[in-house]
Amino acid sequence: MDYMITNPNRQVFVYLNKYGQAETCGKDRMQRFEYSKAKNILDHLPKTYKKFHFKMEAIPEIPEKVRDVVNDCCKRKDTTTKVITSSNYKVSDNITEWVERVKTCNDIANDAKDRKEQLIKEISSIDRELSNCMHEIELGSRLNACAGYKEYIKTKEILHRRRDIKDELLIVSAILDSNLSSIASNRIEKAAKGLENRKFQIRETDIR
Repeated sequence: MDYMITNPNRQVFVYLNKYGQAETCGKDRMQRFEYSKAKNILDHLPKTYKKFHFKMEAIPEIPEKVRDVVNDCCKRKDTTTKVITSSNYKVSDNITEWVERVKTCNDIANDAKDRKEQLIKEISSIDRELSNCMHEIELGSRLNACAGYKEYIKTKEILHRRRDIKDELLIVSAILDSNLSSIASNRIEKAAKGLENRKFQIRETDIR
């Protein structure tokens, strides 16, 4: 996952010029950095940049889709557009805890900031784990039905853990973007409730 360095309203960004020096720019010249590179740049910005209140933000990525490896008969392409609707998903206890804390306490800025940094590291780690799994499927030998099902279960478990991290990151980011002197708890509750009613429309591909 890559990161950008920007101010709170995302109008000013940081990029490195040809001499490797940090300079401000608009969105059209925004530069992407790896986590360690972005953190190092942020930690060593000139004092004159303090007025911008720059921070690191993860650039969202859409993970590769998991291909069906259970058996070969699932390779047929269904021409009907499918929509997957979440029917039994419940937000994790971590998210519920954040919602309850917002109701009773506004002094959570530092906790949320520390947790966001930890979640960014966790999602980077699990993205690498997912990439390893995808490459095992792509480059490994053809699996039989039993082995393929085990690989499917393993990948699904990784994706569920990744979703939990991303969902908590969404709530923590919403808290940090709020006016922490007077948090609108209904906004946080609405964001958490929306996680239980998500839909995904299957995208058409050329793979048959």
